[in-house]
Amino acid sequence: MPDVLSAGSTGGAGWLDTLTAASRLDGVTPLAAVVLLAVAALVIGVAKSGFGGTLNILAVPLVASALRADVAVAVMLPVMLVADAVAIQQHGRHCSAARVKPALAGAGVGVAASGVLMAGLAGSPAGLAWVLQVAVGAVSVAMVAVQGWRLAGGRLPRVPDRPAAAACAGVASGLLSTLAHSAGPLMAAYLLEARLNKRVLTGTLVVFFGVMNLFKAVAYGGVGLFDPAGLALSAAMLLVLPAGSALGLWLHRRVPEKPFLAVVYAAAALAGGRMLWQAFAPAT
Repeated sequence: MPDVLSAGSTGGAGWLDTLTAASRLDGVTPLAAVVLLAVAALVIGVAKSGFGGTLNILAVPLVASALRADVAVAVMLPVMLVADAVAIQQHGRHCSAARVKPALAGAGVGVAASGVLMAGLAGSPAGLAWVLQVAVGAVSVAMVAVQGWRLAGGRLPRVPDRPAAAACAGVASGLLSTLAHSAGPLMAAYLLEARLNKRVLTGTLVVFFGVMNLFKAVAYGGVGLFDPAGLALSAAMLLVLPAGSALGLWLHRRVPEKPFLAVVYAAAALAGGRMLWQAFAPAT
């Protein structure tokens, strides 16, 4: 990954210069990029503390609207790991081990497969960025469609509550999450079929994604997606995370869930659609 501090980092020009290098998208000002990253960090906090993680689907396209996609997924992961650690401390004791173990075994396979794909593209940063941009955009739009269908009362195909099904859901989640950090609705759809109570469902989800994100950290490190500048941006986002957690608790107590989620999903669909348009639009 190109060093996002490589341009404008000398002469005491200030921390905003971290967003002036090639990893920032054309047409996005440094101030706009900072706002997008801050909002994404708020969304992650809100997702974990207020709405069970389902809002993470918006955070990824927000970051990828400011930074090149390969930079965006790497900047996001440390923030998600910290949020996972907090969520596991809060809910992990309710995890269903019988379901999470085969799911994590499958997730390891999925993460490894996506890691091999990214490693094959590591010699072409532009190609890797394009693949991740398309993946983030497509997965965001698809997961919004699934969640929108469920919010509207639609039924999804039943998934049997068996270890083999858990492993298959884990493989698919590992593949999608490594490329786009957006597999939450997919794993939730499997677990909802098990008719788990709210505490067990939440505990199982936070443990699954917390451990899988550690797998992803190994994969990202193996293909060189982390660098000091990107980690500095992650640290800056972490400063906003507690505010997002507090906001999530406030919204959880005061705002009806379905209308709020509908607005968030619409925003995620627009952000994902914009990424797909940018990836496939003819160069001008």
